[in-house]
Amino acid sequence: MFAKHWKCLFVLCAFALVAAMSLANVAKAGVMTYNDWTHVAHSTADDLAYLKTVTLCDASKSPALKPDSQPVSALTDGLWQLNNDQPGRSVFGSDGGTKYRVSIDLTAIYSISEIDSFSWHTGSRAPQHYVVWGAASPSVIGTGLKFSSYGYDSLGAAGYARVAQVDTAQNSGQWTASITGSLGNYRYLVFDIKDSGISADGTFYGEILVFPEPATLALLGLGGLGLIRGRKRK
Repeated sequence: MFAKHWKCLFVLCAFALVAAMSLANVAKAGVMTYNDWTHVAHSTADDLAYLKTVTLCDASKSPALKPDSQPVSALTDGLWQLNNDQPGRSVFGSDGGTKYRVSIDLTAIYSISEIDSFSWHTGSRAPQHYVVWGAASPSVIGTGLKFSSYGYDSLGAAGYARVAQVDTAQNSGQWTASITGSLGNYRYLVFDIKDSGISADGTFYGEILVFPEPATLALLGLGGLGLIRGRKRK
């Protein structure tokens, strides 16, 4: 009898989660804050983007990244920059005003409540300037998102919703850009990134973190607990 109750609870949680994710995929205005790294309250333990696949979709010129930049996969590897000029833990575009587009696949649809991006540099490679778009089930993903078909900050025709535009102003140092609020239900997040704004240099990005709504975590956790209970009963 106890096992049946847990199975019923798990089914109800699953239906509730599906219903929540089926809401209109419309981005809602988030609260933008820009701080140094001392304001970071999260860890990779709750980060939906941690070790997820990051794709370099396209760039306005070749190569998209400078030769000493890390690959875009470093944006979700959990390895933070340790000083203010560390190419070995940074992703940065080629000089000359290069724009590039990266996509993160969260592998499932989540109700997103926060997106954080981090940069650090002693000079012109610190400021963050990008636009982020999101989609649950877009018509085009990954390397199909060419600038020639979908221009910079123009992904609506591919089934994406504009989430936010980030501009940390033109100052050196450590930057955390936090986008918070009920941002929408997404599996894919696409970042259209341009130069630092101080010069045509590429910003030294360290990490991008993504966090779900608390209710989403509760439902996922409760569903997982039901599965564990069921297995134990068997």
